[in-house]
Amino acid sequence: MNKKLNNYSNLTQRIIAALIAVPLILLAIFYNEYSFWALFLIISCLTQYEFYKLLGLNGNLPLTIYGTLCGMILNSLTFFIEKELLAFHNYYLIVPLLTFTFFIKLYKSFQCESFDFY
Repeated sequence: MNKKLNNYSNLTQRIIAALIAVPLILLAIFYNEYSFWALFLIISCLTQYEFYKLLGLNGNLPLTIYGTLCGMILNSLTFFIEKELLAFHNYYLIVPLLTFTFFIKLYKSFQCESFDFY
């Protein structure tokens, strides 16, 4: 599929993507709120994955899986709290979720630096 799309100009590729995406987004919005949430959860996962791939081009080692998982949790948590299916105090789950990211990076950094002493 990519080889076929690469034959077209950038504008043509964008038009094809819009012709597919616009009806899909409108259908998800008008069908119900859960289809809207599911579609944008998928879109956010794909865009986060693409973002982490771009970060990796510089030689960085981003937490791709964990970062995408955090994004999914934040998206879902916000949706379910605003739908009033979860209590508002569940927003406090964001703090340990993001704090854990710093512990992972600290552990990885400590592990890499410890090999410099040998």
